[in-house]
Amino acid sequence: MGAVSLAWARARLGHGDAVAELRQSVAAFIDQGNKLWVPIYHVLLAEFEAEEGSLEAALIRTDHALAMVQQTGEHRFDALLHRVRGEILLKRQPTHPAPAEEAFLTAIAIAQQQKTRTFELQAALALARLYRSINHGADALAVLAPALQGFSPSPELREIADAQALVKTLTS
Repeated sequence: MGAVSLAWARARLGHGDAVAELRQSVAAFIDQGNKLWVPIYHVLLAEFEAEEGSLEAALIRTDHALAMVQQTGEHRFDALLHRVRGEILLKRQPTHPAPAEEAFLTAIAIAQQQKTRTFELQAALALARLYRSINHGADALAVLAPALQGFSPSPELREIADAQALVKTLTS
C-alpha cells in the first residue's frame, strides 16, 4: 500500500515516469492478492490516464473499479468512483453530457446517503460546472449551494473556494 501511495504522490507532483510507476505499483499490489483499496487505486490511476488523454482506458479502469466494489463490498469510495467516471465521460463526449450528468447525480445521491459531505461537494461542483457549461445556471446554483453549506475555506480542499467562486458568479 505504501508503494502505491508514494507513486501516486509522485505522479500528482508530475515526476517523470511516476504514472508508469503508479501502474506498476497498483499491478504489484493486486498480484499480491489484495482486493481491499484496489478500487480507489484504480480510480486514482484512471484520473491520470484521463489527463493523459487515454479516455477509453480510464473509463474501462473506472468501470472495473465499480465492478470490484460490488465484489468486495468496499463502498466507502462509491461517490468518488461515480464522480470520476462522470468527468471521464464528459471529457470523452462533451457534446453529449447526459451520461456524465447521470454519473454526477449518482455520486451526489451516494454521498448524501453515506453522509460524506466532501464527496458530495466535489460531485455537486462537477455537476454545477456541467450545468453552467450548457447554460443552466439556475440548475447549477440549485445543486451547488446546498452542498456548499457549512463549509469554510480551507487550503486542503480547493473545491470549497472553487464552489464559492462559482456560486458568486451564478448569483451575480
